[in-house]
Amino acid sequence: MKKNTLLFCTLLLVLSGCANPCQEIDKAINAALRSDKKLTQAEYQTLKALVVQNKDDLLESDCKNRFFDAQNGLDEQKLSGYLVEKGSYFSIDGLDIFSGGSASNEGNKLVKNKFIFNVYLENSASIDGFVNGVTDFESDIYGLLSKIQNRELSQAMHFFYINSVVIPQQNASLKSFIQHIEPNDFRAKGGKRMASDIGEVMRLVLEQRTENSVQILISDCVFSPEKGKNATDYLQQQQTDIENNFTAQLKKMPFDTQLWQMQSNFKGIYYDKDNAKTNLNNKQRPYYIWFFGSNNALQQFNKQIDKANFNAQNTCYLTNENNTQIDYKILMKDGKIGDFDLDKSTPKTKITNAEANQNLFGFAIALNVQNLPLDDQYLQNIANYKPIPNFEITAIDLANPQNPSHNGYTHIIKLQTEKLKSQQIELTAQQKIPLWIAQKHTENDTKINTQLSKTFGLQYLITGVYEAYKNQNDTQTLFTLPIEIKN
Repeated sequence: MKKNTLLFCTLLLVLSGCANPCQEIDKAINAALRSDKKLTQAEYQTLKALVVQNKDDLLESDCKNRFFDAQNGLDEQKLSGYLVEKGSYFSIDGLDIFSGGSASNEGNKLVKNKFIFNVYLENSASIDGFVNGVTDFESDIYGLLSKIQNRELSQAMHFFYINSVVIPQQNASLKSFIQHIEPNDFRAKGGKRMASDIGEVMRLVLEQRTENSVQILISDCVFSPEKGKNATDYLQQQQTDIENNFTAQLKKMPFDTQLWQMQSNFKGIYYDKDNAKTNLNNKQRPYYIWFFGSNNALQQFNKQIDKANFNAQNTCYLTNENNTQIDYKILMKDGKIGDFDLDKSTPKTKITNAEANQNLFGFAIALNVQNLPLDDQYLQNIANYKPIPNFEITAIDLANPQNPSHNGYTHIIKLQTEKLKSQQIELTAQQKIPLWIAQKHTENDTKINTQLSKTFGLQYLITGVYEAYKNQNDTQTLFTLPIEIKN
């Protein structure tokens, strides 16, 4: 008898009348993987059939979100993601799915550096103008997703439309997915297209996450209050819903959030907060690409994908990881006021023999933050750094590529004090909402022709996400760099 037949019979016996279907499913999966940590396509289909057959029991259990979507249908993305977590190495429709449990070191390497990319494109009516003919929207998305595949960041890429429901694009290749992005296809695929509940869209996307996935959401992020609703009340409610949804998901499985503000020509109807229509003929409008994934996944992504190549206007990054891998050093000449030496054993981080010049002492730190996907506008804003007792930050400049002492570093931070003493200081960058969010936000879009660069409700959306991260880590620290000073 073949292995999958034995497995199927065994699982049917195991789950019949079991008290805890979640534990028994786990036992069955572990039994199937025990010999070689691999599943064939047939064995995968057997496990899928088992989940469906025990659907009623599983839907009443704590693990229902492991296998089923919001409509209680089997979600194969969740199932395959869970099998990956449990240690399987298998193939679905010709796509290899890897896990850390694979037998070879090569398999481990693939898990560490490759991820399942799930791409969700909002197909609400407000998006139609971005896909009417040849647009920057289509070109930039195609270029981005192609680069992800060409850089071998993805072990699989799956495509979905999304509005009130998730609409899988079955067996779609990247090329066919892009070629079908047109208003007619949006309408044909259905869903609730005339009102955008951004909070609900984000909830649906986040619930599909696995540890090995990167969720990409493409949307104009324009809130659509139902007719007759007070817009401000609606936006505040949406902000709370988003905060609650993100908080719940962060508790289940920590992840980082990255946002790119994009721009594209738009030819079609713009729907304002009152659902009134304004025809825009080839006007430039913002849209947004969200990335949700583990800290490691988004670090790998940002090492290989340069946002500057894809028309990204502004960015935002939220994490609960305190980055301890920032390379930095004290410079001997830049910003030097008075005199000092560098400690022989720890020259990068310790000043000795410090002497002020007419009560003023200063020095500079070079640091490399190229792996932090933040705009220079954010990194050079002194307000984004925690105040340093007895010191002040006087300037944050870009490193000079012509200066040999700046090689390998991205930014130069200058510090001064009028009360020099021996002390330990810390340079701490804090996570805050970038200034551009307020600049691109509007609460009244009824005259959209006069504010084409703005997005209705954007500040509420970002604040909801930010508060969720703050709920998990009130310090909101991006990185901390200790410096010791001895006089």
